[in-house]
Amino acid sequence: MTNILHRYKWMVLPKIIVCALLLCIFMTTLVAASSKKKSDFFLKDGMTWVILGDSITAANLHVNYLEAYCHLRFPKSQFHIRGAGRGGSQIPESLQRFESDVGIWEPNVVSVELGTNGGDKIDKFTADLETLCTTIKDIKAVPILFSFNPAYNDNALNHPKMQRGDAHIQVAKKNKLTYVDQYRDVFTFWDRNFKSKNPLNLYPHSRNGKLDLIHPAHAGHLIKTYVLLKGLQAPTMVSTASIDAAKSKLIDSEHCLIKKLKAKKDRVSFTRLDERLPLAFDDEARPALQLAPEILDMSQYILQIKGLSSGTYVVEVDGEVSGEVDSKQLKKGWNMTNMTAGPIHQQCQEILRLIRVKEGANKEKASVGNYRFFARLQLQRKNIKGQALKDLMKEKVESILAHDTAIHQAAQPQTRTFVIRKKD
Repeated sequence: MTNILHRYKWMVLPKIIVCALLLCIFMTTLVAASSKKKSDFFLKDGMTWVILGDSITAANLHVNYLEAYCHLRFPKSQFHIRGAGRGGSQIPESLQRFESDVGIWEPNVVSVELGTNGGDKIDKFTADLETLCTTIKDIKAVPILFSFNPAYNDNALNHPKMQRGDAHIQVAKKNKLTYVDQYRDVFTFWDRNFKSKNPLNLYPHSRNGKLDLIHPAHAGHLIKTYVLLKGLQAPTMVSTASIDAAKSKLIDSEHCLIKKLKAKKDRVSFTRLDERLPLAFDDEARPALQLAPEILDMSQYILQIKGLSSGTYVVEVDGEVSGEVDSKQLKKGWNMTNMTAGPIHQQCQEILRLIRVKEGANKEKASVGNYRFFARLQLQRKNIKGQALKDLMKEKVESILAHDTAIHQAAQPQTRTFVIRKKD
């Protein structure tokens, strides 16, 4: 037998080498595919994104949530995101203010969320949308079409304005652009709410004594955020850690570093340094999770602890109570995006505050909103345009970068001390 193996070893070795080569090729392909998946999100380090829209955009709710997502999910990258919503805006009006509201920022990407206002026939609307996309391309930016969310109406899919939503898809496909069918996707949740036994009040505002079914409240904007991020194929994973309390052992972790682990059946402590942070949204938007729990799929910030004794556990982060969770949920894996207090929640809320300051929510002089208005006056009243307008606005535009830096710094993950203890 030994002689036979010796005689034919020249046949065996090449097979081993071939298998090894094939394995290397397979692993390289997997790594390449994984790398490609990670880079699929459209926004890259250093890019500027202008979000063009009407009053729903100008509310700076889903726009702020989208921006916060980018900073918190990619904290090593720096982004420059500018809201450009204006009440009552239609495409012709947006083209008139394009230079002052969009062009001055020299964007890489311009998303379009228009169609709610106006009564133009569909052919004109489609032609205007084509013109807007061409105008965006002319400044060497990439258009992304979001369509718009439907009015809160159980017959929205049969409303004539749905044709405008379809026009976004038509223009996007014709020009090979990225798009999100926001009209239909958001209606899925509106319809779910209509059919719910305990529906949310998604449109609590009124205008002229009538219920406003056009402008959603915070929860509606969070649903819009989820729809848009999902449509943009945004990365869903924040980080995850799995711990065996019975063995005081870290089972696995992804996108976070766990140290100083100590565990027993009713108490676990460790430090955790995440690479990313969870989805940020206002507390007023949190009821949306009742209607659309899948929103949390976009923010997989997971802590799993097995081997704990049964009961309710208090979660402390840096000495502050940040939430309570049942041992069964911890065993299954708890999404810490659910934390409603503590330093991580506070950090996410601080990001939103800084974004509001940048956009000019409190009428700050050095803000995106104020400078857009100033540039629009120069364009419309003094006919200052083109390079002259850019030169005039240069110092003001650059001053906004200080806001971007503050947001970027505030979005950096920190090493946090966790204590999960059984509730007394």
